[in-house]
Amino acid sequence: MTEPQKENERVEADRTEHAGHSVYTYETAGITERQGNVPVWLWSVVVSLLIWGVYYLVAYWNAPSGPV
Repeated sequence: MTEPQKENERVEADRTEHAGHSVYTYETAGITERQGNVPVWLWSVVVSLLIWGVYYLVAYWNAPSGPV
């Protein structure tokens, strides 16, 4: 498990250049953050799920039928 950070302890970030874009490296976590694009297939998955969610909401927005 990770230990919680103290309030006065700040996350150290190192800024470097990689292929003309800024790259941030968080030293305590070892995570790098850089400029990037979202792939087309991932956009299509997101749009498909949104369309399916709207369809599902409209198609099944009925009150349960039961004895009255």
